[in-house]
Amino acid sequence: MEEDAMRHLSDIMTAQLRRPSAVFKNIIPYIGGRCPLCQELCLAGSFCAACSEDILTASDNHQHRCPRCHLALRGLDYCEACYLLKPRYDKLSIAFDYVQPMKSLVLRYKNSGQLALAKPFAKLLQARLQRQGITIPPATLCIPLPASNQSLKKRGYNPASEIAKELARLNAWRIDHHSLHRAQGHHSIEQKALDSVGRRLNVRDLYYCSARLEVPLVILVDDIMTSGATLDSASQALKAAGVKRVHAIVLARASY
Repeated sequence: MEEDAMRHLSDIMTAQLRRPSAVFKNIIPYIGGRCPLCQELCLAGSFCAACSEDILTASDNHQHRCPRCHLALRGLDYCEACYLLKPRYDKLSIAFDYVQPMKSLVLRYKNSGQLALAKPFAKLLQARLQRQGITIPPATLCIPLPASNQSLKKRGYNPASEIAKELARLNAWRIDHHSLHRAQGHHSIEQKALDSVGRRLNVRDLYYCSARLEVPLVILVDDIMTSGATLDSASQALKAAGVKRVHAIVLARASY
């Protein structure tokens, strides 16, 4: 009886090994998942290696970018906004440009509650930092850009905060959700009606810090950067609170 059982088990294993995809399918819930972009099998919470390389390389292919805000340019050294008003953050890193097909993924993450995308997005940002040769020490303070009350009520979460938590976990940074605040009663002209310089001036007092932050570096995380006005305003508030340098890390860089 025992010999028959062992033979039966051996037959099952042999059949499974002849179909490795079936074996992988059975263990995938435990060790892996699917790439959010191409749906190929890969490690859970990640883009597959091919898609990750394609995404990062696509952003590198622009011949001209503003070195300060990373806006894709057409033969210029700086964009007009950065030429007239230098951003208050000291360094900027982006994962990719806000174009298809990645734009659809970001919209699913922001508007359809697909919070599981925060982890692969954070890993893309981590890969970008490694590609740039940037090493940020553990215990560095990491602060997500605060969302408006209206946005929080609509979504139930802050997209920047979810990415920041995953990125902080990958790097052993200290996450801080309480020091930087958005002035909820701030009255300003709608950003869409303004040019890039006007946008920065329009939200210059939008953020403030509730305590002193005497630290050499803060990682400021956001999901989408358009004109950079809110990042600039938040960086101004952080430096006013005592931060020496601000490294802004943004998932997607949009044009405007």
